[in-house]
Amino acid sequence: MHRKAAVPAMQKLLINKHLRSSFFGLLIFILISYIIFEFYKRFITVYHFDFDCFYYSAKALSLGRDIYQSSPCYIYPPFFAFLLTPISHFNQKSAEAIWMMINIFLIFINLFFGFKIVSYAFQIKYRRWQVMAVFLLAILLTFQSLRWEIIDGQTDLLSLALITFSLYYLQRKPMLSGALLGITAIIKYQSFLFAPLLLFRAQWKAFFGLLIGLLIAVFVPALKIGWRNNLNYLWYALKGLKNSANTNPLAANSAHVPTIFWERNISITNGVVRIFNDHHGSYLPAIVLALAIAICTLSLIWLLFRKNRIAFLWRPADHFDARKEYALTLIEWSTLVIFMLAFSPESTKRHFALLLNVNLFIAVMLVFKTPALKRGVTWALLLLYQFGIAFSFHWPMQNTGNVWDHLGGPGFSLLLALSLIISCGLAYYRDLYCKTQSQFSVDGHYIPRLGIQK
Repeated sequence: MHRKAAVPAMQKLLINKHLRSSFFGLLIFILISYIIFEFYKRFITVYHFDFDCFYYSAKALSLGRDIYQSSPCYIYPPFFAFLLTPISHFNQKSAEAIWMMINIFLIFINLFFGFKIVSYAFQIKYRRWQVMAVFLLAILLTFQSLRWEIIDGQTDLLSLALITFSLYYLQRKPMLSGALLGITAIIKYQSFLFAPLLLFRAQWKAFFGLLIGLLIAVFVPALKIGWRNNLNYLWYALKGLKNSANTNPLAANSAHVPTIFWERNISITNGVVRIFNDHHGSYLPAIVLALAIAICTLSLIWLLFRKNRIAFLWRPADHFDARKEYALTLIEWSTLVIFMLAFSPESTKRHFALLLNVNLFIAVMLVFKTPALKRGVTWALLLLYQFGIAFSFHWPMQNTGNVWDHLGGPGFSLLLALSLIISCGLAYYRDLYCKTQSQFSVDGHYIPRLGIQK
């Protein structure tokens, strides 16, 4: 009798799980459809997509013309234009649509492999509805940045995919992992910050792979445009970095990298420099203060790791067992991405699309419970961080821009995301790896304390 009663109960439970999974999937579909609709509204009008800069440069490269004269807004080395040459053979509208579809695909690639990384690192067993809930929450937390990333046809999702695959292959194929980071660095210069982290973790193969990937990305375009043109273009692009620290009009003989005062740049560095500039202060003390804030932030990170008896400055990759080290690496790489966006002088809200997998990690910690993780604190930090990057304030009766962005408010808000990832991530880590093995099944995968079911 009890067995017969249990069958309908099990069927009802399965139906509920399928309904939850379908519901979350439907919400994801609606959000992505809305982004595509926003893109389409601009697509059918005369709208200047950022992608057009890439398209005209790729077109010029394939035709043997100057990629920077053909598209003055193109600021990258020639590798990215070379990468887009297959798309440049289509007309402009078709190329825009193709790149939009590639970026949509990259959202799901990043989510899928990002979740595989987190579930492996923290030995998570999951149900389909839980995965869909994590994906939905990650998209919601990154929605505005993803929206502008897709609409403008930018490169952040591609850069994030390269970083994600690099972490995915770090232990199994370290040379490939490093090479992917090297290729990323030629598109997003800030990715060079991964190089010292690899050195401090004695990830020698990955570090040399990074150098090899960098060399490949630097010199492969020469096969198409010749060595002389390739070197000239590289020099032109690198000279553009000087414009970032320039208070005068952009130099004509270099890539037009926006200055540190550009109103869309919203990092801590941008805010500090603008505050000094508003009060007629010198540029150098502002940079020194921004650097001091960065050093204080790193010191606090070091203290949090030290409190958990984990070496932060120097820790060889074989210091812990492979999976334990992988969990720490996930926390550290997430921290580095946030730190990079918080302090980079070239950081806009659209660049926050790079936080997609960081937000996915946060979503995992919220969906899969753990006793050491205080969910109230986690939600509070999350809501404050989200409020900080979305907040807008204008002085009444004055024709000014967003004062909060002007002061670097979103960059300072990322420090909340930083504390969330480190404190909550390490709590998650402690619950899994700093308890007795009796809490786990024989295969080490099923974790009753996390409330994770097969």
